[in-house]
Amino acid sequence: MLMAWAPSVRSALRRMLRGPDFDVVLAFIAFGALLIDPLATHQVKELTPLDAALALVTAVPLVLRRRYPLGVLFAIVPLLLACLAAFHPDRTAAGIVMLVVFTVGLHGHRARARVVGALMAPVVAAGVLITSRHLGSDWAAETVAYLALVLGALVAGDAVRARQELVRVLAEEAERERAAFAQHRFDEQRLRYAHELHDVVGHALVAINVRASAAAHLARRERGASPVNRARGDRVDLGRGAG
Repeated sequence: MLMAWAPSVRSALRRMLRGPDFDVVLAFIAFGALLIDPLATHQVKELTPLDAALALVTAVPLVLRRRYPLGVLFAIVPLLLACLAAFHPDRTAAGIVMLVVFTVGLHGHRARARVVGALMAPVVAAGVLITSRHLGSDWAAETVAYLALVLGALVAGDAVRARQELVRVLAEEAERERAAFAQHRFDEQRLRYAHELHDVVGHALVAINVRASAAAHLARRERGASPVNRARGDRVDLGRGAG
C-alpha cells in the first residue's frame, strides 16, 4: 500500500517545491532567519525596526528567484551586504546567497550563470568576513569555506540542470521511438490489409470471370439446341433436297 502511494507523494512534493507558493514560504523563512541569526550567534543584542525592514526588503526578491534568477542575485547581494554591515547575519547571508546561486545555476543561462556565480562567490565571502564582529585567526579557512559553499551551490545547480536536460532528452527520444514504432505497426497493418484486400478482390474477379465464361458457353449451347434452330435446319435440308 505504501509503495503504491510513494510515486504520487513524490510527484506532489516536486510540484510543491516547484510552485510559486514555496518561494513565498522560502522568503518568509529567509526573513525570519535574517533576524534570528545575529541574535542566536550573539552578533547583536537587539534589533531595530530598521533592521527588520532591511531584512524584509532583502527576503522579498526570493519570491521571483526562479523567474529572474540573475536579477534576483544582483538585487539581493547588495541588500545582504547592507544587512551584514547593519546587524551581521553571517550564516544566513551565506545560505541565501547559496540558494540564489543554486537557482542561477539551475534556471539561468548556463555560461552566464557560471561567470556570475564565480564572481559573486568572493564578493559575498569578503563581505561576510569584513563585516563579521568575531573574525578569528582562522579567517583564511573561513574564506575558503564560504567560497567553497557558494561555488558548490553553483555546481550543484548546474548539475541538477544537466540531469533535467538529460531526462528531457531521453523522454523525447523515447517518445520519438514510440511514435516511430506506432507508425511502423500502422504501416505493417495497412500493408497486410492491402494484401488481404488484393487477394479477396482477385479471387472474386477470377470467380466472376469463370462464371461469366461458363454462362456464355451454356448460352451458346442452348441457342444451338433450340427448336427454332432445328426447324431452320430442316428447311435448309428440304431446300437442298428439292434442288
